[in-house]
This record gives sequence, C-alpha cells and structure tokens, in this order.
Amino acid sequence: MFKPLTKKQAEKILEAYDARMEVLENGEPIRTVFNGRRNRPVSLYPSVKCDRMIASESYLERRAIRWLEVDSDVVSYMDQPHTLHFTFNGKQTRYTPDFGINRNRHTTYLEVKYRRDLFKMEPDERKRLKRARAIYRSIGSNLEFFTDLRLKVASTWHENAIELEKARRLSPSPAALASLIAHLETIKESSLQDCAGAMSDPDLGAARVMALALRRIVRLQLDQPLGSQTIVTLEDGYRLRIKTLRSA
Repeated sequence: MFKPLTKKQAEKILEAYDARMEVLENGEPIRTVFNGRRNRPVSLYPSVKCDRMIASESYLERRAIRWLEVDSDVVSYMDQPHTLHFTFNGKQTRYTPDFGINRNRHTTYLEVKYRRDLFKMEPDERKRLKRARAIYRSIGSNLEFFTDLRLKVASTWHENAIELEKARRLSPSPAALASLIAHLETIKESSLQDCAGAMSDPDLGAARVMALALRRIVRLQLDQPLGSQTIVTLEDGYRLRIKTLRSA
C-alpha cells in the first residue's frame, strides 16, 4: 500500500519552505476526482497491485494507471495522495499530485499532462510546479511528469502492458502455482511457453503467468513483443507475495 509522508517529513517541509502537507488520516485520496458534469469520477480502476479502486480524470491518466499497474519497479501507488500548500510569488497556493508512487527504494509523485498542455502552460505555472518539485526534492522525493510522449517512445512496452492488464483477473490453482515456482527456482530463467507447460495449462497458462506479473511474483521481459519465448524470471520477494495471494 502507498505510504503517505510521515509527520517528520511534513515538518521538514514546513520548516524549509513555509509549506504544509494536507493528508487524510484514513489514507484515502485527498479529494474525489470529478468530471465537472455528472459529479462523479471519470474512471475507477480496480487495481490488482493496490487492492483498491484508483480514480482518474482523463484518458491519459487512465493509461498512466495501466503503466503503474504493470511496472514491476512500482511497489504500490495511489491517486491524489495529498495536497501541498506553499507560498509562491508572495501568495498561498496549493498543488495536488495526480499520483503518489512507492518504488523499491524511494517515493515519487506524478503529474500527468498531455504534451500540448505543457507547451501551452503559462510561465508562472511552470515556475509554480518547479517550486513544488523543489519542495519534494528537499525530502528526498521528486515530482515527475508523465506525458503521451512516454507511450509513443515505449510503444512496445505499453502494448505489452495492455495484454497483461487483460489477464489481471486470472489466477492459477495452488498446485499449478507450486509447479511454476519449482520450475523457475530450478532453472532461474524460462520462457512464457515453458512456464505455461510447467503449469500443465497450455490454453490459459501464459495468461495466468501474466497475471502473476501484475502481482509481482514473476517478471516478464516487456521491451520486446510478447510471445511464446518471452523471458520469465521470479521477482525479488516473491515468496512473501505468494503467501499474500494464498491468504486473499
């Protein structure tokens, strides 16, 4: 689960930048995303990785969620984790990141924007976001931008992510999972086809392996088109996640 800033981190922000962090005590998003017409979230995504609904307010945010869901370096994430209040140009302002992300060793925050909107951004708004980024960096974090350019540059990765997302509701039987783990522990690296064979499930075995990748039990090579020879390895910490999967 995504971990919000600690009280000590928030105090550090206040001391250095005359800023404060508004976080809900129940760990929920700081505000509900509305579409402005029907007073309801534009999209709610049932995250396998986070075991909760994730809200988005644009098509690009929905695609960013897919990216975060599939990226094996992302441990957990949440929508709108807090609101940052700070002073800019002598006035109080606030900023709410679209997503907070826990990676293996650090936390980052994500602003999702189309490139065309970045190009249209007023100079003061650019400076305001730079100020917010400086505040995050002061606590060892960062503010990153997710644009449609990322999807274009890494189009193969994103196409593979779509295929993994389609398989997210599948899960192997306990016996099939045990056979797959034994197979990968023995040879360390295998193909998607051989993993399906190890599970004795030639029809849905490959899709079930993809679903296990979303649960960070196995890792797939996603920079090449998915196929029978796609490389599969075990993720670090997979045993703990298997226990969680079995107890769910």
